[in-house]
Amino acid sequence: MPVLILNEHPDLTAELESSSQQCGEYLLTATGNSEQQYTIVVTTDGTVRELNRTYRQIDKPTNVLSFPFEISEESFQALIPCNELGDIVISLDRAREESRSYRCTLEHRLNWLIVHGFLHLIGYDHETSPDDAEIMYRKEQALMSDLPLQA
Repeated sequence: MPVLILNEHPDLTAELESSSQQCGEYLLTATGNSEQQYTIVVTTDGTVRELNRTYRQIDKPTNVLSFPFEISEESFQALIPCNELGDIVISLDRAREESRSYRCTLEHRLNWLIVHGFLHLIGYDHETSPDDAEIMYRKEQALMSDLPLQA
């Protein structure tokens, strides 16, 4: 399965999980990465806070974290064919809160976070410069507007 959803939150419904799966698979096709795979972990603020503290030295929860799977050309792993893009970790607690703030459905907010995290997996980064942030924002908007699940 090219997109694996790991449900680590008691409030993630089957419908939201299915929508996340469809969004994840759409992104692979829409970006020309259909031979790749990745994992989406939907979890709690507590888990995301711990990961954020460990890997970014920021001691607070955030909405989405991306962990690209990178292989250096010097490593023995470069000799092994790999189609793994990495992992996206989303706080359903943050997504729910933000959906209220942005006055959108939880499904819409969750899908936006998947798009955002996925773009990080394939090399986009809004934190490197204002120009890069604008490029990533435009790509997010394009992918969200073409997402077949959105009403």
